[in-house]
Amino acid sequence: MTEAEVRARIISFTAAASEPVLTSADVDILVSIAKRRDDADIEPSDANWTPTWDVYYAVAQGWLMKAGRTANRYLFMSGGKMFSRNQYWEHCIEMCRYYGNKRIRTVPLGPDPELVRLQLIPVLNNWNL
Repeated sequence: MTEAEVRARIISFTAAASEPVLTSADVDILVSIAKRRDDADIEPSDANWTPTWDVYYAVAQGWLMKAGRTANRYLFMSGGKMFSRNQYWEHCIEMCRYYGNKRIRTVPLGPDPELVRLQLIPVLNNWNL
């Protein structure tokens, strides 16, 4: 997958153009944090890195960014009408969980505690969102 394809998926899966909007700079950040070590365990900063991405992680983080932008929206009543703007936040958090649960996870391969620690990836459901 190319960087352009990763960017397009992030924009699509986060509904970036919909309220609350993710800017081009936001998407740049998400593309950057989607980079992962390749199959040969080469870091993205290495010239020999084979482009490897965790798009679902980036998309989950994009929805979390959107949730942060809606945190000041709240349920209120005015003129006998109820306005439930906090549903934006709830929806964003639900989407964050959805895409976070699609992430690739690894299973520890050996008894070495350091190896085990490095291979475990936090799950969004454990983030108390």
